[in-house]
Amino acid sequence: MHTYSRHLGDYAKDTKHLTLLEHGAYTVLMDYCYATERALPKDENILHRICGAFTKPEQQAVSSVIQEFFTLTDHGWTQKRIEQELMKAHEKSGKAKQASLTRWNANAMQTHSERITDAQQTDTARNADGMPRVRALRNPHPISISNPPNPRQRGKSGKLTEPLFPEDIPTGYIEPLTRWFTYKQERREGYTLSGWQALISQQQAFPPSAVAASVQASMSSNWAGLFTDKIHTTPSFQRPAFEPEKKEGGAPPAIENPCPPQFEQACHELYGHIPGPWALLGIAEQADIRAWCEKERGAA
Repeated sequence: MHTYSRHLGDYAKDTKHLTLLEHGAYTVLMDYCYATERALPKDENILHRICGAFTKPEQQAVSSVIQEFFTLTDHGWTQKRIEQELMKAHEKSGKAKQASLTRWNANAMQTHSERITDAQQTDTARNADGMPRVRALRNPHPISISNPPNPRQRGKSGKLTEPLFPEDIPTGYIEPLTRWFTYKQERREGYTLSGWQALISQQQAFPPSAVAASVQASMSSNWAGLFTDKIHTTPSFQRPAFEPEKKEGGAPPAIENPCPPQFEQACHELYGHIPGPWALLGIAEQADIRAWCEKERGAA
């Protein structure tokens, strides 16, 4: 169990005579029982370790609570109230699981041909920029407060298991954002529904081409986030200063703002990670990195 009911009135009535140390020991022991869903170990030394009881008064508090509120059985120290609460939780969980299976089995009755028809239905209507739109289908569901994802579209952690898009999003955004969703899943950094909605809203402020370029840059550099705002406003992004294009029959063009050789080391020392490619960093960040590199060269 991850949570359990704490009946404050009952607890106060039964424990008003306890010391502060005994309250702490009792709470930790109850938490252990609910979290593991099993009896407390018989070994008193293990009980002391569970409670972090290292001093004599702390260990005495643990022993006092065990003797008063728990009963020794073949399986260990148990408590009737905790066993009752666990049985209630299991019963409630079983009913919820059965109801969920009933809903899912009803959905499974949809024929294969119906699913294919749903997936192929598209709306050829055009937006102002000429991009086709995807109609709101049963699968994928459009994102809205009134139409949240069904259980199969969310994992145990509450994160989405497949990318969902609003019904009016231009199709130019769907392919790059789907690639980004898959990339984040591979990194085990998926999105909750609210996080995915916020990302889509943020990225629609930029042209689809800028979003596609941002996704490509972040995936190829193994970055955790998108930098579409910098890519969209940086004319030199397609040809970064640290990768000059060599023209046929001559030397590479002069680099006005070259990337320092110790760029990656400086980023890890200053920020703990690489905040982005050199060409996309702000003036202040570039100045900090250059200063660090010069300091290192002076020390060498």
